[in-house]
Amino acid sequence: MMKAPEGEIELFEELEAEPPKAGVTAEVMHWVLFDALRTPGPLIDSATARVVLGLDRYSFGRPEISEWLADARYDGALSTFEERWWGRPVRAKLAEAAGGTRPLDASARVSAIAGQLGVELRHEGCSWCRGERTLQACHHCRKATDAAHSVRPLSRPLPAWADSWVVCYSCIADGNADDIAFPRSAQDIVQALTEGKIQPPGE
Repeated sequence: MMKAPEGEIELFEELEAEPPKAGVTAEVMHWVLFDALRTPGPLIDSATARVVLGLDRYSFGRPEISEWLADARYDGALSTFEERWWGRPVRAKLAEAAGGTRPLDASARVSAIAGQLGVELRHEGCSWCRGERTLQACHHCRKATDAAHSVRPLSRPLPAWADSWVVCYSCIADGNADDIAFPRSAQDIVQALTEGKIQPPGE
């Protein structure tokens, strides 16, 4: 069975130990639910796990996939509130299915998984261009997006192991990210998307 690196799971093991005061329990559990479990890193949510694999939502929900990822699922503190997987085991399973590599295109990743499991699966393309070079999920809509069509917003410093979260062009263009602060280097593209000066391919 695959396990997350020991250094990454120590925090979550400590949180499950009995704390000295009930007040500490409430405070710690609130932090786990609304902060730690919502921060990309050693634990990834269902949308991110799905996009890393390249699968569309229907394929990700197949029982074959659930069984295949069972040893990467997180079953610790408050896991019933926020479905999560260990990020590195998910990527390791993908690399194993692809013969030791992680193909860049979603269709190639899905083909590798389908070939190993012997089932028919579908991939999901970028929410902006429908291209297949996707490895991240948009923080807002939870759909697949590629690095070229997503922007990393400003956020508090994250741990060294964390992946910075991203917002896709589609959400910015639709006004769904108006309350999100972006770095100065990205403000021109954000403004152009908001003003409709940049349109999705084919529109």
